Amino acid sequence: MIIDMIREEEKLTRHINKYENKNIIHQFLINRFFDNFAELLTQRHYRNILEIGCAEGYLLDKLLQRGIKVDSYCGIDIREESITEANKTFPQFNFKVQDFNDLSPGHEKFDLIICSQVLEHLTNPQECLNKIKQISAPDTQIILSVPWEPWFRLGNLARGRDISRLGNHPEHIQQWTAKSFKNYVNATLKVREFKTSFPFTLGSFTV
Repeated sequence: MIIDMIREEEKLTRHINKYENKNIIHQFLINRFFDNFAELLTQRHYRNILEIGCAEGYLLDKLLQRGIKVDSYCGIDIREESITEANKTFPQFNFKVQDFNDLSPGHEKFDLIICSQVLEHLTNPQECLNKIKQISAPDTQIILSVPWEPWFRLGNLARGRDISRLGNHPEHIQQWTAKSFKNYVNATLKVREFKTSFPFTLGSFTV
């Protein structure tokens, strides 16, 4: 029990450091990723956004900083501590502990669904893509992003991280090159725009 709590704390710390690391090169790369992410958005003002795997709300924060307007936002994540932090930071939005499998088509229509840095953690990412397709409307914009392999792992090795795992993050189950990820998603969703932003790939899709 105590060991599991320590591991969860380590996971949370590592996740936060991904965004708050003060290294100049790290900040340049992560900010360029957020810039590229914002450039994929087809609107500057969204009525209803769903983010799967929202964590502490960092991505939402960066999009708001880049001038994206949001009327209604729902962020879901399976980590209770992350949702607690997100609710403290953004009390005007809706964050809740929920698995994507529990999502079901309803009356509310999302004009944007985000799933960033999530699919690589899943044993069966196809289930998540199927769920996204199921809850999307024909005009829903879908933004997906994952680590760009092998560059993500090589970047970790260059920083001396996860050396015993050849640079692979301990929570990453799936690895995709830019081309293989595009082809993988294209079997379920239609590609609007696709790009790389070292060390990530990201794209805009529709059903």
